[in-house]
Amino acid sequence: MTAVKPPLDTFCNSSNGCNAGSPPQCTTEDCYKQYWYHANATLACRRGIRTGGSALP
Repeated sequence: MTAVKPPLDTFCNSSNGCNAGSPPQCTTEDCYKQYWYHANATLACRRGIRTGGSALP
């Protein structure tokens, strides 16, 4: 199975006060909470990637 890792600026951007050029170095859950992503996201799927136990067409 292929691991999926989106570009850092997908979830670290101005919508949550995160700077992808200098991402936070959080070591606690409280630190991460301030950067939790709350905006809408669009995911692109590619052939052959498995999600939820079933292969995509």
